[in-house]
Amino acid sequence: MAIDKLLLQIDTFKQNIINAEKINTKVSQSKVGWQIEHSLLVVIKIAEQLQNSNPKNYKAKFSVLKTIVFFTAKIPRGKAKAPKSVMPGAIQNPKQLEDYIALAKQKINILNSLNENNISNIHYLVM
Repeated sequence: MAIDKLLLQIDTFKQNIINAEKINTKVSQSKVGWQIEHSLLVVIKIAEQLQNSNPKNYKAKFSVLKTIVFFTAKIPRGKAKAPKSVMPGAIQNPKQLEDYIALAKQKINILNSLNENNISNIHYLVM
């Protein structure tokens, strides 16, 4: 199930907290801790939106970029700008990251109780 796979990814983040200060410039100019926090904030915010959404209010809109992302499971670099709500602070500390991990797991577990219509596209979180 997609939710189980997502929880496994969250566990991988936890294992990598020890690498929070490292940078791999081939991947990003940001530290690993920044990447972990950003990913956790995205998961938390998406889970909250799924929880608060009403599938009856959804109206599909065609987007070439969205179609490419869904079919390739890759977000083109430099094509998306993250909202402020998922932008990490300047400093990441292990305690803060562990708190975000706990919150992300809590939010993900709530998804199990949602109507199937609310979470039909959850697998896109786990690409």
